Amino acid sequence: MTRWQVDKQFGDAVSLFRTASYGLSESRITFCQVSRPALVLGSTQKSSTLCWEEIIASGLQVVRRKSGGGGVLIIPDQQVWVEVWVPRGNSLWQEDILKAVAWLGSAWAYSLIDLGMTKVSIHRGRMIRTHWSEQICFAGLGPGEVSIDGGKTVGIAQRRTREGTMFECSALLHFDPGKTASLMIPEEEDRREVLAYLEKRVRPAGPGITPKDLEESFVNQITKL
Repeated sequence: MTRWQVDKQFGDAVSLFRTASYGLSESRITFCQVSRPALVLGSTQKSSTLCWEEIIASGLQVVRRKSGGGGVLIIPDQQVWVEVWVPRGNSLWQEDILKAVAWLGSAWAYSLIDLGMTKVSIHRGRMIRTHWSEQICFAGLGPGEVSIDGGKTVGIAQRRTREGTMFECSALLHFDPGKTASLMIPEEEDRREVLAYLEKRVRPAGPGITPKDLEESFVNQITKL
């Protein structure tokens, strides 16, 4: 059984990414609580495709994470943002990228079930891409990611180094598809299409689940591994 160090960090997104726990010898769970809204871009995401007038008008911080995937809008208390570090050599560390995240998806799924969610599923296959998934994280479905009734609830990105793997997770409690589309899809026709997709294929957990509820349930499930 893996022993976990559990930590909580509070600050703006830039500061939280700067203090990410890469290279540690022990396994660690870090809950990141943002002090202000931010748009978090994937490592290779093109910033030229963003709607910068809307971003500036919204007062958003823009920060780029080290893992891949599309952008994620982070707003205080509207999601649970968790960084999970697993050092190489740990019993949970896997060379295969699909197996590497399967256990983490299970922990998220059982956390949601424990809080009363039904029709919870884990994506076991390779990345399912859409026309918009390079721009918006929740417009695609990756290995280990969790859905409720066919709508994505938990996004997971991973970055592998010589020392281990960092999993960056965002579990939605609230979601504004219109706001997300307006920040990352500049063309009006495309925006209408992606809005319809997000309304159908993204499903926040709840109602009535708080960040504290989900954090405690997640720790309870992952410490059983």
